[in-house]
Amino acid sequence: MQGDFSRAETKNRMVSRVHVFDLCQLILACAKSNAPPRLVHGVDLESSLNADVFSFLETELGVSVPGTWRVEEPFGRSVLSLFAPQLIEYRYPTFREGFAEAIAAFKAGGKQS
Repeated sequence: MQGDFSRAETKNRMVSRVHVFDLCQLILACAKSNAPPRLVHGVDLESSLNADVFSFLETELGVSVPGTWRVEEPFGRSVLSLFAPQLIEYRYPTFREGFAEAIAAFKAGGKQS
């Protein structure tokens, strides 16, 4: 929130994320299922490049994210889940919803739910 990205890898990596709320929903859904899938990737609906995330944060926060992500070729892989969307309704289907809620809560002086 204050523009400190010192702990962030600022290359243009493809990242598969999931919000902790949705991960918990997924774990509970698997635990309650009579026949859970053998393998469920705990990821949201859209893998994204750091360039997409950092551009979003720059716009939303009015900060400049350092690093070489603007000029680097994308690398990494996208991980999608075949079963998670059948087990839960995502509250945060992409990074945008999670970051937007956290930013709004910070600006309001509260905590993220």
